Amino acid sequence: MPAVYINPKTDFAFKKIFGSTESKDILISFL
Repeated sequence: MPAVYINPKTDFAFKKIFGSTESKDILISFL
C-alpha cells in the first residue's frame, strides 16, 4: 500500500497540521 502524503499548501492540511493547540509553538516558530 503506497504512502499517502497531504499537501501542506491546501487549506485543510494547513488547518489540520497547525490548527491544534498542541502545534501552537510550531506555528509561531514557522511564522
